[in-house]
Amino acid sequence: MSPLRRRHADLTATLPDDLHRLRGALDAAEGHLPATVVESATALLDRAQERQNLAAGRTVVALLGATGSGKSSLFNALLGRDVATVAARRPTTNRPLAAVWGEDDAAELLDWLGVPERTSANGGPEGLVLLDLPDIDSTAVEHRQIAARMAGRVDVLVWVLDPQKYADGIVHRDYLAPMAAHADVTLVVLNQVDTLDPGERDGVLGDLAGLLERDGLGRVDVLPVSARQGTGIDALRERIAAVAATTRAAQLRLAADVRTTAAALAGAGSDGVVGGRDEPAPTAAADRDVARLVGAAAQAAGVDAVRDAT
Repeated sequence: MSPLRRRHADLTATLPDDLHRLRGALDAAEGHLPATVVESATALLDRAQERQNLAAGRTVVALLGATGSGKSSLFNALLGRDVATVAARRPTTNRPLAAVWGEDDAAELLDWLGVPERTSANGGPEGLVLLDLPDIDSTAVEHRQIAARMAGRVDVLVWVLDPQKYADGIVHRDYLAPMAAHADVTLVVLNQVDTLDPGERDGVLGDLAGLLERDGLGRVDVLPVSARQGTGIDALRERIAAVAATTRAAQLRLAADVRTTAAALAGAGSDGVVGGRDEPAPTAAADRDVARLVGAAAQAAGVDAVRDAT
């Protein structure tokens, strides 16, 4: 077994215990940490239970990106036919569109995700669901909300960047950096490479790799593609198929969510935030409760590894 596969196996094997420990940390957190932190962790536990009860053999892969990155063109290229609307007018994609491979239509899973538009697909891996999502920086607020909500629910995130906006702060500051723990379920695509000459292409790819390193995603490869010319489409299709074939993506996504959420709990506890206010714990008993919370959350989060990575 390769080191990467061994790592994935270890992460998914410990997921039930990690969820249990996170639940224990939440019990200890009641009344001591800000409500927003606790509510976010509670929502994750609910979401984890729901996802594990839905379409265990399905992998949901989403194309995310900013305006003009060419997500819909890439979606069509991966399917081999025009399904998503492509136009110069922005925003073009106003609600999620799903392509479903396999005999069943994944209706229950897509209903849970909130994806109204669906089409069947052929020639890809059994069990794959590919989503085309609205722009994360859309001028329409509801479109941005949809994209953000879906980024928190799908199994695999494929970030579609372009030569003009690959360094956009919204992508890196609001999404990639906060989700550094999700490297195992993240792919990054530089689309529209046909608009660059060879020297420019190498420079942009190198700069993007540096930005991803800063975001904590240095081990995520950047795939250069051109949806218009077909460059790199086969390689991207193979990467997505490989991710879907493992059937572990959903669990890897949840494992990353648990690590991120537990680290947030541990950070809130160690900052001395009690009852939603920045103040010392009022009693020695509360101090012990917070210490117990920090220990449980830190264990679930793998704080030592986070510290070393930082």
